[in-house]
Amino acid sequence: MECNMFRIGYIKLFSCGVVGFGFGYIFFFLIKRSKYNKEKCNKEKNKVMENKIFRDNLMNNSVFKIINCMVFVFYFIVSIRVCYFLLNGTSYAIIRSMYQGYYGYASVFPNSAMKTIDTYFAHPFLYVLVPIILISFFEKKLKKRWLIISIGNIIMYLLCSASRFLLLYFIIELAFCICYYYRNLLKKYRKKIFKVLIALCMIIFLMTYIRSKTVSGGNYTIMQNLYAYFTVEFPLMDYWLDYIPHGFYGFGTAFLHGTFGVLSPVIRFLNIPMEKYNMLTKIIVPTEENFIGVFPWKKYNAFISIFYFFFLDFGYIGVLLEMFIFGCICSNINFNFIKKGTFKSKILFLLILQNIFTTFVRWQFYNINMVMAVIYIIMLFAKIKVREKR
Repeated sequence: MECNMFRIGYIKLFSCGVVGFGFGYIFFFLIKRSKYNKEKCNKEKNKVMENKIFRDNLMNNSVFKIINCMVFVFYFIVSIRVCYFLLNGTSYAIIRSMYQGYYGYASVFPNSAMKTIDTYFAHPFLYVLVPIILISFFEKKLKKRWLIISIGNIIMYLLCSASRFLLLYFIIELAFCICYYYRNLLKKYRKKIFKVLIALCMIIFLMTYIRSKTVSGGNYTIMQNLYAYFTVEFPLMDYWLDYIPHGFYGFGTAFLHGTFGVLSPVIRFLNIPMEKYNMLTKIIVPTEENFIGVFPWKKYNAFISIFYFFFLDFGYIGVLLEMFIFGCICSNINFNFIKKGTFKSKILFLLILQNIFTTFVRWQFYNINMVMAVIYIIMLFAKIKVREKR
């Protein structure tokens, strides 16, 4: 299958998205700042101090330690299976397809239960683990042994999935952290961190090279592949817009799809009808499973941008309205990051930062991963505030 490179409809979607996000961000930031100034004035006027202790680290957090160890054991088991496939001549490009379940290859997971654990528990935890690791490079939030276990989880996942996106998130967040902590860093640490950043970029190029050379018929260069990553969403979204059933609207099921996915066991138990959700899923699934010929050297899937999902909900109004909501969410997280600067607010900021950088791919909260990542953050910091006894 092939698709055209560009169409005027994308300009409309892009314009609605940018306007909606911009207004949402500014609108909520002004409201939040006004509320913050009032609370600050009241505190100064009444001389009331919040009597709270912030245990703003994970050194003694049992929930974090238990989950981290379980994820380590899980990916260690899967890594052994992946190494077995590689030693028996399986190409690394096929390993990626085996992890994702493409083309009918045998799965890297021994059974369906392991795949479910990866989808609902192990993989989502990594999205929280990346910012925790990075912040711990600059602040002492984890003891050394837990930092090593955490990095081990990331490395094993990269081996098992042959995915570059988590590594891309790591680079994006590391680059931001370098800028954020730069003034407080000693020169020797600055050099070390820059070396890590360069090494990660080289790993992405290496993984791209290996996958491009081992894929069937892979005769495209690294630069062609990287170029396609940031341009392929234009023609892909243009292609899949034509496959939306006439008159279909998801009415918010695209925006909340990941949340519905997490709650699906409860929804089934209560026998709640979910026709729109099921129909929208059927529309989205082909965009992930079918590879479309965009460039002469390779076919692509999934890169349909955040605007496609919001368009499914309410058309152009959906793009404008839901990007407005997304702008409000980003504004709130950014404001808390600036004013509070707690460990939790930093993790949420880095999490939303990677979502903003990947809006050209998809609405990340469409999948269960990101919703579960937020749930993990709530779990880890549920008891972060405790009142002193008088």
